[in-house]
Amino acid sequence: TNYKSPNYTWEGQLRGRFFPAEVERLMDQLGHGIELGSTANDALGLRVSGPGDREKVDLRCSGRAKKGQGLHLKTAFGTFTQPKGHPLFFNGSMNVNEVISQLVLSDFNLISGEDSQHGDLLRGNGQFQWATEQAERPASLAFALNTPQPIKLSTIAEIVSQKAAKTGTTQTEIGGSTQVNLKVEGPVSDLVMNGTFALEKVSLPGIHMDNLTGKIALPNWHLSQNDNDASASSLAKLTVNTMSFGGLNIRDASATLSLDSEKGIVMKDGQANIAGGKLTMKGSFNPQDQTNHTEINISKLVVDQFVKDVMDHSGGGLSGLADISMTLDGKGSPLAIPGSKQSSEPWIKNVTGSGKFNIYQGSVAKLGKLQEKLNAGNLLQQGLFGFNVNNLLQAMMPVNSA
Repeated sequence: TNYKSPNYTWEGQLRGRFFPAEVERLMDQLGHGIELGSTANDALGLRVSGPGDREKVDLRCSGRAKKGQGLHLKTAFGTFTQPKGHPLFFNGSMNVNEVISQLVLSDFNLISGEDSQHGDLLRGNGQFQWATEQAERPASLAFALNTPQPIKLSTIAEIVSQKAAKTGTTQTEIGGSTQVNLKVEGPVSDLVMNGTFALEKVSLPGIHMDNLTGKIALPNWHLSQNDNDASASSLAKLTVNTMSFGGLNIRDASATLSLDSEKGIVMKDGQANIAGGKLTMKGSFNPQDQTNHTEINISKLVVDQFVKDVMDHSGGGLSGLADISMTLDGKGSPLAIPGSKQSSEPWIKNVTGSGKFNIYQGSVAKLGKLQEKLNAGNLLQQGLFGFNVNNLLQAMMPVNSA
């Protein structure tokens, strides 16, 4: 190759073990915000090959990060983090074209597992066009992310976790699997996400939630909320076929989530079938100050079924129907990351509220056993049919405070 020629071309291959800082210096030559880092001072297995010239480069790359290396890659398409406790394999193609100010990522695969053939596979394709003084258009992005097969929900939570990239910590324990099909596109100042998360047997032991099967749909979710643009509404639709919450079986649940500049994430139109009754719910969660507010109403609840599910399957001879209403206010998130400030105290202990419990068309055949259970949880302080919401929730989700 004649590098003195104004139209020189080249083709080559680079293969070996490199420290992330060395790779990042190479990436700096490509520019456009590509960064590579690691929480461990260990070499990365890497292979890069392909042709290029003064204005374009077309590379094929593959590599492997060893278990515990803590690799994280920052690109225009987001930051990707190596899951803790597993090697991370990656391969794909990257094309940079200075003439049209474009970077293209093709069939970029991330595999978390003991080998590249058997692991959780996350696949991405994207195109980033950066703004230039000559181009009369803003920077724009189009990126697709999917899982050809269901993968562990904990894997994808760690791969996309910004917190893990900064601190090396992992998400709270999450069970179950998901299949992802997402697309993000638009000008960088107003990116819009569409797609779905299919959920299968998801569990969150920290809040005693098990066997959640359903779907999250994101129709036009604006990643950058614009307070002055009323049309830029961000909605997510949640549907749950089945789940168990503190031993209570919940079916056919649905809700709509939206973003609010003051309240944060707002839930409305929540509804579900629970213990033979109908539940409706609305609320909000503010990620900035970790405050949350929830209003719950349940009508025509089958009392003996509810008591058996919640209170150690001891019905106490109580039967009939019930209407329940409660208002909850608290601080903290049940999905807090271990080691963060939010997880220093159990989330459930930060919840306070009030409610009403009205039983009708029923009878109490054996009050003694039921009263013993209620007294143990201090649930009789307002009489048999009044209750303290905090204690009721802890009866459903017992907290070990030792």
